[in-house]
Amino acid sequence: MKASLRRYYEKRYGKLYKRADGLDWDVCVYCGEKRVVFDHVPPISKLEYIDVQKAIKNGMKFILYPSCVECNARLSSRMSIDLIDRMSYLADVYLNKADKMERWTQEEINEMGPNMKSIILKDQNRINEFSRKAEKILSRMDEIEGRPESD
Repeated sequence: MKASLRRYYEKRYGKLYKRADGLDWDVCVYCGEKRVVFDHVPPISKLEYIDVQKAIKNGMKFILYPSCVECNARLSSRMSIDLIDRMSYLADVYLNKADKMERWTQEEINEMGPNMKSIILKDQNRINEFSRKAEKILSRMDEIEGRPESD
């Protein structure tokens, strides 16, 4: 979606989005990192494809979730409205990313020159970050699923 069209939809429909209840607004609802942005559900980028007035009439909720930049970007224009579905999708994305990256043993890393070692260590840290995010999301899903619904 072009930036100008996104701004149009934000201006026209932005007031429909309400903050989800019962959340800590300082942290990402998905991974627990610092909140930087809001995840719009349904995505603003998809509003051009739905009849918004009909959706409102049918009871569709327009929700804002606190999010870090990375989780928000990975969810992108995903249409799933259910928070648990969105979390499950994100956990899968992070686990798949970690699984696709090559893992090195400390012994292999020690045999490398300084430049290669630096590159590989950054990749290994990224694998750990993806795995940690996935674990945190799965843990947060368990917490949310254990709560009584607030509606």
